[in-house]
Amino acid sequence: MPIRFADVGQNIYDFGDVFWVQCPRCQWRARVAAVSSANEKAPGWLFGPRRLTCKHCSLSKDCAGNGFGIGRQPEDWYFGLSLWLQTPCCGQVLWAYNERHLAFLEQYVGATLRETTLEAGNRSLASRLPRWIKSGQHREEVLAGLRRLRALLEE
Repeated sequence: MPIRFADVGQNIYDFGDVFWVQCPRCQWRARVAAVSSANEKAPGWLFGPRRLTCKHCSLSKDCAGNGFGIGRQPEDWYFGLSLWLQTPCCGQVLWAYNERHLAFLEQYVGATLRETTLEAGNRSLASRLPRWIKSGQHREEVLAGLRRLRALLEE
């Protein structure tokens, strides 16, 4: 029985509310998130202030949030810090912003039947994933990489 994935049109912005990054001070896991949770998903939420916090070394740093960079690099959009959730895979770097982004990738890659709805269009995250992640021939290696990322969350 195939495992199904239905592309309902989630895009990269749907996962940009929280980032797990490498702390610039202690190199441990830190969090980048909106300063006020009330601002999340409100109009203009992408441009709201963000705070970097590290529970390991107590670093706290704010960013005005008036500009950000969304790229194809494994880094957060506001401070440009390296993501905590990244690992080598298939000669590339496999990465995720947070737990929800990782779960999305696990569901997509693990699916043997991938369906796209008309609403999803070609702007969905699933349609924009790199070919090496989409490829069935790399499924087992990518799933192993995703398991490594999941283990990083449990550290």
